[in-house]
Amino acid sequence: SFTSPETIRQIAKKHKVGLVLYQETHPWPQRNYIDSALDQLGKAVDFVTIWEENPDSVISELNASYDYIKAKYPGTKVYQWPHTNYFDFTKLNQLKADGFIINPRWHAVDFEDFFLLPALAIGKPIINVLYIGAGSELEGYPQYTWEYAKVQYQISAKYHVPVAIYEPFYPGFEALVKARIELLKDSLR
Repeated sequence: SFTSPETIRQIAKKHKVGLVLYQETHPWPQRNYIDSALDQLGKAVDFVTIWEENPDSVISELNASYDYIKAKYPGTKVYQWPHTNYFDFTKLNQLKADGFIINPRWHAVDFEDFFLLPALAIGKPIINVLYIGAGSELEGYPQYTWEYAKVQYQISAKYHVPVAIYEPFYPGFEALVKARIELLKDSLR
């Protein structure tokens, strides 16, 4: 089931809203799935992205999905979401895209040189996804650390790249998540 278009419109008054198209089976594009999602929600969102964290082995399917969406829904902005471990960022120019979502959650020191600068060089909008740690730490993934998010936030701000927070909801940790978001904001003041 989808969130109602009206709810999305209310959110979009204050924020940019994207819709991730989770095509479950290959080959892509999964036309019926895309049509169902975009017919219901396409006018309520600012952009769509084809799946998430894609490897460079599916460039042709990502481009076919892009072509399908642009042909049937020409006003729709289509972002691509390459996987930072399984996508060679020197191949970004092979992806048809109106923008990129990046989420190099395992990287702090090399974030700027290996991920952000190659993406910026393409000249399209970028959104950097930050994992701010609370849920990831609970699940025992030390690579999704809060320290990495702070570094990436600072570097993203330096290049005026907007960020999105990706954090699963864990009851009881709302205060920690809110506090970390405020700390990120405060770091730029």
